[in-house]
Amino acid sequence: LDDLVDPTDPTRIYNEFNLIAQGESGQLYSAKCIHTNQTVAVKKIPITSIEKLSKIRNELVTMKSSRHPNVVEYIATYRTQNEVWVVMECMDIALSDILSTKSCEGKPCLREDQIGRVARELLRALCRIHRLGRVHRDIRSDNVLLNMRGEVKIADFGHCAQLTQNSPHRNSVVGTPYWMAPEVIKGQNYAYKADIWSLGIVLMEMAQGNPPYVDSPPLRALCLIASHGSPDLDDPKIWSGHFKHFLAECTTIDPTKRPDAATLLKVSKRKKGN
Repeated sequence: LDDLVDPTDPTRIYNEFNLIAQGESGQLYSAKCIHTNQTVAVKKIPITSIEKLSKIRNELVTMKSSRHPNVVEYIATYRTQNEVWVVMECMDIALSDILSTKSCEGKPCLREDQIGRVARELLRALCRIHRLGRVHRDIRSDNVLLNMRGEVKIADFGHCAQLTQNSPHRNSVVGTPYWMAPEVIKGQNYAYKADIWSLGIVLMEMAQGNPPYVDSPPLRALCLIASHGSPDLDDPKIWSGHFKHFLAECTTIDPTKRPDAATLLKVSKRKKGN
């Protein structure tokens, strides 16, 4: 990690730490830069093994080289005796937090125009990530962040995989159960289209408040996704034909028939123009 780490003592740069969340790989804090008073997010990752260091390096390299208006901005990395500190821009709220505060029973959780705007911003980020030859592999509402300026950004590249000419696919079962694509669950070869499925599940979350099969245990949900795909919307008649078609495209079971991010972005822009 030496080539990525700033040797400065981070405790001389940041203070006023407040715990935001406990993630899979470490704790996330908001903090203040002592010199500028800027609020940042600091992810503190315990160093427990060489394997963990390799995973941290992968995440850092990915974040650093994926700069885009719809990707959470990477600022710096520091190392203490037992932790790696990753400093990023601080967003205000996760999409999952917005959805958790809404009562969606019998009516849309978010309006269709709101869903469309978030979808376009996420597709812009995915176009960038996929052009760099990467699959995010953990697109879900917890990893979609927003701020008071209305910006929408993708976060958490801990599961991101780099594809190459020699290795154009992956087949490892990686992700979060309710958002995983059928081909990922089955251990089949997959690539960028796996993220498109997950985007479709995020659309369903925005429409109904939760991903499909959320009432089932994770293992049961994986079986249902692998065997049945994604179910229809609970109340299809309250949604436009365009939205239902767009959602169906994202959650097409056969990944070879699932559109890519660039194609879906063009469709969403045409709809906005109309």
